[in-house]
Amino acid sequence: MEGEEEDVSNCLTCPVCLNGYTHLVQDRMPLVGKCGHTICCTCVQSLGYTLDCPICRHENSFKWKSKNYQCIGHILKSFFQSVCNFCEEGYALAQSSESAIKHYHSLLIESKEEDWEEICSDVTNIEKHVTVEITSKLTSLLPITDSV
Repeated sequence: MEGEEEDVSNCLTCPVCLNGYTHLVQDRMPLVGKCGHTICCTCVQSLGYTLDCPICRHENSFKWKSKNYQCIGHILKSFFQSVCNFCEEGYALAQSSESAIKHYHSLLIESKEEDWEEICSDVTNIEKHVTVEITSKLTSLLPITDSV
């Protein structure tokens, strides 16, 4: 179990620049090399013409600039868990929609061009899972943070 948590944390941060990956911004998209290492798109672009892996020096490892869909799946799961923290009823994501995440993760791998907004809107329609807009929840929390 501990090894699995380490794998997930490795899928959330680029080992070169130490910035977090995201599926929403192209520059922060996790890309996997032929050697198996994953770095963000910005770091791949900074490799210049060599495209050698900065971790193991495997030659031309990032030539094809392939997205790491396993990491993207972990990012989505982490994202859905954080969104669920704003759920009005307090239902835990793991209890109410684990199968939905697995379903959408498999669709993501199959299509590789999944529409993120469609995924998010479908997950919020799960029975007994009432969500609120994050902006409205954050606005309600701002007075608390201002007083700290």
